[in-house]
This record gives sequence, structure tokens and C-alpha cells, in this order.
Amino acid sequence: MIIKRLYKYVLKSSRGISHSEVNVDLSGFRHDRCVCIVDESGKVITGRELPELVKLKSGVVRDRLAIETKMGETIDFGLPKNNNFVDYKLFKNQVSGCCFDDAANHWLSELLHGNYRFVYLNGKFNSVSKKRGGREGDIKAFADSAPIHLINLKTLNYLNSKLTSNVSARNFRPNIIVDGHEPFEEDKWEYLEIDGLKFRVQERTGRCVFTTIDPETAKKDRTMQPLATLAKVRLSMGQRPTMGVGLVPLESGEIAVGNSVVITSNA
Repeated sequence: MIIKRLYKYVLKSSRGISHSEVNVDLSGFRHDRCVCIVDESGKVITGRELPELVKLKSGVVRDRLAIETKMGETIDFGLPKNNNFVDYKLFKNQVSGCCFDDAANHWLSELLHGNYRFVYLNGKFNSVSKKRGGREGDIKAFADSAPIHLINLKTLNYLNSKLTSNVSARNFRPNIIVDGHEPFEEDKWEYLEIDGLKFRVQERTGRCVFTTIDPETAKKDRTMQPLATLAKVRLSMGQRPTMGVGLVPLESGEIAVGNSVVITSNA
């Protein structure tokens, strides 16, 4: 089994950017989801609330956040260098970060037609919830739950065989795509190594309405696909509507497309 694709989402809920290789830190891929958007109430906003976020491309270049809009406009803003951390809400969890300057936030608010702010992690990582399989010392950026998200192409292909219209791996917003041996084999994984780098499986990834948003058009599927079919398939297997797994890196290093993935322990 090998890695087929690697993706990073510097701005949470933005379009995944493909990489041939990435640096892996204990918190996940370096710079992955290190910036998020919050509203005036301090709530972290995702593509569930603002689907158009999936059309934005994002990256970090020389300590600046670079954004490319759907219209092809590219703009960049300096990452905050202060330590003025403020607490925000990501679902039911508290996260912390530093707000960008007024110019960046004005541009963002104009783009999204509301009152929004960019927030930068700035090295203050968040704990992985123990209710979601986290352990003492596990950390992440602004990811929903797991530092890294992996999906199996065999599982995706199986799901597509049940759908009238195929969906892309992008619907599931993975960091790592592997060519597994059989559908849903990842359910049994406990520990794995990628080119010798060790990872623990934190949880099976629960699926939500975000999967129904087309990553190209930002439009939500009216029939709730592929989520509705995934739920039906998993229910027939006696499982919750999960697909893919969350990973916690146990050490830092580098991984690349084409690296071998070895399952070292099954649950």
C-alpha cells in the first residue's frame, strides 16, 4: 500500500492543495489548518456555514498567508507576530489564536459579505479531545478532531459503486489518500508506519453534511449525497457513518507521495 496523494488546507475549509511531500510535526502536517475564520461572536466558521470557502486556495509563503479567490485574485497578509491570544469556539471546544490586522479582516469581510476575522494558530496548539480518541499530549491545529485525516481509495471506489454519480476524494477533505487492499479495511487499523514514520489511529472519521458540498462548485447536493448512501452502507455493516481514519503522529519527519504504508497493529 502506498500514498497516492497528499493535501494541505492552510486556511481551514479552503481548497486542498496537493503536495508531493510534506513535513509532519506532532500537530499534523506543517501549516495545515493553521489559520481559521471566526465570526463576530467568536465562533470558528467552516464550509458547513460558508460553502464558498472551498473555492479559496491558501498557502503560507515567507510568513505570509496567501489567498487566491475563485476570480483568480491573489492577495497575501502577514501572519500575526504578537502573542495576543484570544479564545474562540470550534464546535463545543475552546481553541486559541491571534487575530490578523484590520486590513486583512476588512478584505475578508468584504469577500464574504459579513463581519469576519482571520485567526492564526501562532504555535499555541490545541489538545485532541479524549472523547474522540485523544491521549495526554496529543495536539492539533484548527482541525475538527484529528491532526491528520487519511482515506482509502478502495473505500471511496466502493462507495461510488453505490452512487448514481461519483464523488471525488476531495468531498472528504483528506490529508492522505492511500490505495488500500479492500474497502473499509482502515476500520481495523491501530498503528501504522509511513516510510518508517510512526502514527497512531485516533478514531474512525465521522461524516457530516460537509461531504455533500461539491468541492468544485461549492453547491450542496439536494439529495444529501454521498452522506445518505454512506449512512445506508455503514448501517448495513452495523457501523456508524464513518469513512477514513484520524491519525496522530508519534514522531516528526517527512512523508511523500509514493511512500509505503505499513499497518503494524490491528485493533
